[in-house]
Amino acid sequence: AHAVVFEAVNYVIHLESNQQLIHAAVNMLGQRITSGNQPNYRYLALDAMQRMSHIPEAAQQFKRHQETIIRSLKDNDVSLRRRSLDVLYSMCDSNNSEQVVGELLDYLANSDFSIREELVLRVAILAERFSPNLQWYVDTILKLMSLAGDYVSDQVWMRVVQIVTNHEDLQLYAAETCFKALKNELVHESMIKCGGYILGEFGHHIATKRETSAEEQFALLKEKFDTCDQNETKQLLLTAFIKLVNVHPDKVKDKVASMLSDHTKTIDAELQQRAIEYLILSRPDKESMLETVLDVMPHFPERENMLTKKIKERERASTTDRTAAQIKSGKADDEDEEEARVDLSAGAASSAQSRAKTAGGGGAAPQAANEGG
Repeated sequence: AHAVVFEAVNYVIHLESNQQLIHAAVNMLGQRITSGNQPNYRYLALDAMQRMSHIPEAAQQFKRHQETIIRSLKDNDVSLRRRSLDVLYSMCDSNNSEQVVGELLDYLANSDFSIREELVLRVAILAERFSPNLQWYVDTILKLMSLAGDYVSDQVWMRVVQIVTNHEDLQLYAAETCFKALKNELVHESMIKCGGYILGEFGHHIATKRETSAEEQFALLKEKFDTCDQNETKQLLLTAFIKLVNVHPDKVKDKVASMLSDHTKTIDAELQQRAIEYLILSRPDKESMLETVLDVMPHFPERENMLTKKIKERERASTTDRTAAQIKSGKADDEDEEEARVDLSAGAASSAQSRAKTAGGGGAAPQAANEGG
């Protein structure tokens, strides 16, 4: 009976346009995802929901089961958790994005490691695609980095930098928010990279306040510099320091020059080169060159989000793997059927031979009796 139901749902997905059938299919799938003792049925129902999510009428009706799908994120079966994540990602839109992303962030704090990277990637995409405003987007990504910094790729914080750079009305808020985030005692290096870049570029927006002055910004970044393990992060912070010198030469120049001098003999070649070059640029006779080299970054060109491209590639790979498994299963079934046909043919041939032998023996006895007579 369940097989018939799921085949009927597949037919509805193929039709797409019959609203009555779509409504019936969604109701049937909603019943299946609440089958607590039948994980296979729940998985198939979630899988069907994910494949139906491109139908607008179905996507809207799925929201009635949103709480049930969210609860499935905490299921013991990892395949159900992954499929629930796929469904939430597919059904998210501008109307429920704050709730869905909020639930995913809450779940992220205690999620297992096998699903965390995928979860971070999807939250970052949803936060950008359906953000009610850009300030909410910045807050969401900063929280994402604080909860799962080890799983936040450079592409995530770089995307924040691109959006902040391209929206001048967001730069003040981003600088204030990043400064507050860096004030925490434990800060992941992805957050340090993002905050260092934004303060280096847009820290002048908040430098007029005493608590966020240029000196305070330098002291904060210097403190985080000493805790960094990655040389790439230190290289980025050196650039942030020299940008502070370019905007506030009378306030932080001596402190930055002393720090750059300390790193002119460091073992890391890239870090050493930056320290030497920036130290030369900070000299009084290089002021015009300093202003030219460290001018404000231009707007980034609009292009496809690399995170979206990555998730599309993963979905294509998943679909390819599933299709390959189905083809392999089909071939195995064909081989089994072929073996069965061979066995039947062999059995039929054996039966025919037996009948022939029996018939031959029965004919000889009457003949012998006739001869005897």
